[in-house]
Amino acid sequence: MADMNTTYNIMIVDDVPSNIKILANILHREDYKLFFATNGHNALDKMKNTSFDLILLDIMMPKMNGFEVCKQIKNNSETTDIPVIFITALSDTRDKVKGFATGGIDYITKPFQSEEVLARVDTHLQLRNAHKNLQANNVCLQNEIEERKRIEKHLERSLIELSEEKQKADNLLLNILPVKIAAELKNTSKSEPVHFDSASVMFTDFVDFTRIAEQNSPRALIDELDYYFSFFDTVMEKYNLEKLKTIGDSYMCAGGIPTPNDTHAHDIVMAALEIQEFFSRQRRRPTRLKPQSHHFDMRIGINSGSLIGGVIGKKKFVYDVWGDTVNIASRMESSGVPGRINISQSTYQLVKNHFECEYRGKIGAKNKGRIAMYFLNAVKKN
Repeated sequence: MADMNTTYNIMIVDDVPSNIKILANILHREDYKLFFATNGHNALDKMKNTSFDLILLDIMMPKMNGFEVCKQIKNNSETTDIPVIFITALSDTRDKVKGFATGGIDYITKPFQSEEVLARVDTHLQLRNAHKNLQANNVCLQNEIEERKRIEKHLERSLIELSEEKQKADNLLLNILPVKIAAELKNTSKSEPVHFDSASVMFTDFVDFTRIAEQNSPRALIDELDYYFSFFDTVMEKYNLEKLKTIGDSYMCAGGIPTPNDTHAHDIVMAALEIQEFFSRQRRRPTRLKPQSHHFDMRIGINSGSLIGGVIGKKKFVYDVWGDTVNIASRMESSGVPGRINISQSTYQLVKNHFECEYRGKIGAKNKGRIAMYFLNAVKKN
């Protein structure tokens, strides 16, 4: 939080009175002194007599737009260090990039979200405080050159560490959620479930995992699972698939979500074939597992169809999918054969022209009766 013992001068510049009123209500705090301007010229005039700590500046204004106002602020040595947050209803990335290029440090979008506005304002006031404090410290330390160098190096390391930690946090979020969903949650604090007309879901499961687990130490078992699942993650990225979750020794992924595409079935069976080939190569690799359970084998099941995808709950967000398509994909795995890729009729119809498949007949599946299943064998040769 910004220092509550300090009063901050904040100017809101917007030609729409209702927008000014909304922002004024959001920013109604004892430590914020608010000023208002309805156009760019009015804003620049106010800056001649008042020192501001932050400016919220609308982009779309008549006569002088926000970009032009920001340029004049940044070209004036007396006002150049005032942080400018743009107010925009635009979603065009080029406009946002232009805003940063003119000297803006951030933006808030309409309709306003109270939490977003307060968080961004408070963050940049803190940064401005830090900047002012740094300037004051530099003045005090002008006659202590060596000490100043030490402090500057420390600040540099801190900034690097802060940047690295932020990058780690962003990467962690993207490891947990799809890029599209992570961006939606960051911008709106929620993500609505979406219906997908056509997607493909794959389940994998290690054969006889319980017996193997009983014969090996937890550390050796986890190391081995991590080895396999890390490879799976690489394959997911290669074929534009979305890893959904691992449950014990089971791995679940999907294609065609959260961004729909027409290649999801082809992508997911290609991934399955690559995973199958990877497993066959592992038989020559030494492991820490005991000899009687030296190597894993696995079942792979795939189904295609409609489903619902989204994030539910308020904590520990997880992107997941639901629907009968998911249930049948699970049955494809459990009704499969070790070392083989078992696909449903619907997936077969989508890939039969490009892949060699072997009809198994109608096989009994738990709670689904007898359903048609196929082994996926290889890519067809031209």
